[in-house]
Amino acid sequence: MRAANPAINSLCLCISLALTVGAAQAADVVVAAPTGGGFSVRDSANSSDWLRVYNGTVNIPALGSSAIQANVLCFDIATGTLGPCATGALVGPTGATGLVGAMGATGVSGATGATGATGFGATGATGSGMIGAAGVTGATGIQGPVGMTGATGATGSGVTGAIGNTGPAGVTGANGSTGSTGATGTLGATGVTGAFGVTGATGSTGVTGVAGSGVVFLSSSTSAVITSLSGGLAGNVAILPLSGSIGTAPTVASAPTYSNPTSWGAMQALPMAITLQTLQLTMVNLTAQSLLGTTVTPTVRLFKVPAGSTTGSPVPGFNCNATPPLTGIVAIGQLSSCIVTTPTSFVAGDAVFVEISESATGLGLVNTSNFTVSASVAQ
Repeated sequence: MRAANPAINSLCLCISLALTVGAAQAADVVVAAPTGGGFSVRDSANSSDWLRVYNGTVNIPALGSSAIQANVLCFDIATGTLGPCATGALVGPTGATGLVGAMGATGVSGATGATGATGFGATGATGSGMIGAAGVTGATGIQGPVGMTGATGATGSGVTGAIGNTGPAGVTGANGSTGSTGATGTLGATGVTGAFGVTGATGSTGVTGVAGSGVVFLSSSTSAVITSLSGGLAGNVAILPLSGSIGTAPTVASAPTYSNPTSWGAMQALPMAITLQTLQLTMVNLTAQSLLGTTVTPTVRLFKVPAGSTTGSPVPGFNCNATPPLTGIVAIGQLSSCIVTTPTSFVAGDAVFVEISESATGLGLVNTSNFTVSASVAQ
């Protein structure tokens, strides 16, 4: 623990003395500096300043070596009044646009172009040499007379020869015609969901958006488990704070109003009067589901607990249904979202929280879903 600094102790003493005198005499304590001079609080040796005020500038030389504190101090630029910082006062300017990503891989070569047309050069002239004369055909000779037929020879009496070797196989016959297509088989069972694919490359940074002009409250949960009951009505609902990130969201039974929301640890009070205008929801499905013939619709609502009350009621118009709804074969990673704008005024001390629910229609009305959820409320 760092020892208390004399300069800080002196400043506290001066302020305390000023306030004490003011309370006793009901008037301000005024220190008038001489022309061209200032006001200083110095050490016992009169060798160094603990506090100095000159021409509107306040210096505390030993402040840099004082004990480290956790809070930030702000001032009013018009009056110089010191006090805690207002919400959003410490938000820095929007960062510069990121660098353009690396050039992508070279594309596949295009197809070969068509063959060019045949050339049109003229054919060369035929040679002009003379053909030689044909020789004289010789005379045909006289045919001689036919000879006498000889006598028939005697029949042979030799032993019958051995059977010859088997001849080569004949040529294979042509293929028969293709038979008709058989009947289609029954549909096989749904296969196991495949593993997640490799994450794609990060895209290039988008153009920096226009700076916002109001307060935005952001809330998220890594696991929000909600249900629908027989009849398709909302069963268990997930509760999120107006601002902040939580792991598994607390769940309660759905109700038109809630009589003791402070016990959930998600209700947050507004420190000042404000008009909230827009509610936005983004949710990602975490479990594969088969919802054939069934449609499950997630819904987000904003609730208000008036200052001095313990009952939370939905804010009229501050609700929307996420699209697309869950139906058919629902894969892990399906994204649903919605947004609604309903300007509504709140006073300081009003508390708010966000409710996530689901309802169902169709064949299967009893369902359980699990989502990662991000909700935002903007001024």
